[in-house]
This record gives sequence, C-alpha cells and structure tokens, in this order.
Amino acid sequence: MVHDSFENVVQLDTTAQKALLQNGDSVERVWAAWILGLKFGSQIIPELQMSLQTSTSSGTRRQFVVILAGLGDRFTVEDLARYDPDEFVRATACQYLLMTALPHDGRLASLLLERLSLDQSPLVRLAILQNRREGTPTLRAEHLRRLEHDWDADVRRAAALIKSSGS
Repeated sequence: MVHDSFENVVQLDTTAQKALLQNGDSVERVWAAWILGLKFGSQIIPELQMSLQTSTSSGTRRQFVVILAGLGDRFTVEDLARYDPDEFVRATACQYLLMTALPHDGRLASLLLERLSLDQSPLVRLAILQNRREGTPTLRAEHLRRLEHDWDADVRRAAALIKSSGS
C-alpha cells in the first residue's frame, strides 16, 4: 500500500511504521524515520542505520543526516560526511556536524580539515566554511591561505571572508 501523506503514516501502528522505514519508497522512509525518531529517540538509531544502508535516494539520506544528528549519532553522520557518494549528502553531514558540535572537538576538527583538503566537491568545502560558529574547530592561517587559492570561486571568497574577519 502506498501512503500519500505524513498524517496517514502517523496513524499506522509502530510495526507498520518500522516496515515502511525498511521497505517503503523514499518519501515513506523519511516520514517513518521522523515519526519513529520522535517516538523512540535514540533507541531507533540501529533501525535508521539499517534503512540508510539500503536507501538509494540522496534526498532520503540527507533527511536521515538531520534525524541522526538530532538523535546524537555522530559516528554515522561522520561516515556520511566522508563516504557518501553524493556531494549534497556529504555537505549536509558536514553542516549538521558543525551545528551539533561540542566546543573544542578534536575529532571533528580532524574530520573537517580532511574534508576541506580531500573532498573534490566545492559544496562540501563551502558547507564547512559557511557553517562554522563560535566554539567549533578553528581554521589556521595556512588552511585559509590554501583555500583562498581553491579552484572554486565561492570557496575562495568564503575563505577570504573568514580570514579578513579574523575568525
């Protein structure tokens, strides 16, 4: 049965919602993930991870980034930031890692510097540069100098702006 609204999926019992999470179309999976995340919190993370492994839709994976980050599953979000084949998913993962960062997180700093250096997508580099905030890992002058010479004009501008603002 195809479900045509979020409200319809909310009315299902938990067993049916979990079935949609694993076997529904991309929209049904997102609806089920949100409902189950709200209902069960971090207890549903393993089932979200299983659904994520079989999701071919980058839009669905981006929604899962938001849900998993909100539930505190930083390890899965870090994996998506590194390894997802879609640049929009990787950029979203970096954005949400920064949004949920704890101050002075050395592990996150390493991941972000790695992505700034190795990720071929300017979307990923921009997501990192544009979503930095107080207390998140600092970019040193040498990182900014390198990014000021990036092949992408938007990345160059973002790095120059950060450098000129002194943050």
